[in-house]
Amino acid sequence: MAGIAGIVLASLPLLAGAVGQARPADAGLLPAHYVLQRANVFFVVDVSHQPLRMRFTRVDAQLEQGVGGDADQVAVTIDVASVETRPRFLSPIVRGSGMLDEAHYPEIRFVSTRFVRDRAGSGWLHGDLTMHGVVCPVDFLVTQVPGAIESPNDGRLEFAAAGDISLRKFGLSTWFPGVGDAVHVTIDAAFAQVP
Repeated sequence: MAGIAGIVLASLPLLAGAVGQARPADAGLLPAHYVLQRANVFFVVDVSHQPLRMRFTRVDAQLEQGVGGDADQVAVTIDVASVETRPRFLSPIVRGSGMLDEAHYPEIRFVSTRFVRDRAGSGWLHGDLTMHGVVCPVDFLVTQVPGAIESPNDGRLEFAAAGDISLRKFGLSTWFPGVGDAVHVTIDAAFAQVP
């Protein structure tokens, strides 16, 4: 369950690579800076063959596009204390020392390393996720949300992302075998361009 939280991170950053496509060609010649407007980050892990859903409510993210649309980068910081679970009574357990251990590891961070487009409006965002004091590479499939951007000139970007992470890679194996290793992460995020 703890690993789920860390993923999030990842989740919001996925948007970076698609920025180039969302902007008009002439605007792609200049660097652009985007900040997170809103994000929904969910993690789902199996607990005794039942899905446990987790959501982080305090997430900060920035998206940078380099000159000419190159060197896109996303940086995401997640407040571990903001995790909410369904069922709710598990929230303090997930935050506690047996799982995410917010007292020692208050943040989960994701920093993208590259974005590889595979078709119009989508691609793979690769990066490093830091959770529970461990850094591991993670990958997310990022897709631009259809119809989310009325005009590429309005300075808004909206994306969806999905990926899977392993709890064991982050040292989060306290509850095995009752808690599954694979965590499925889904994210939808909106960014606004700033000067």
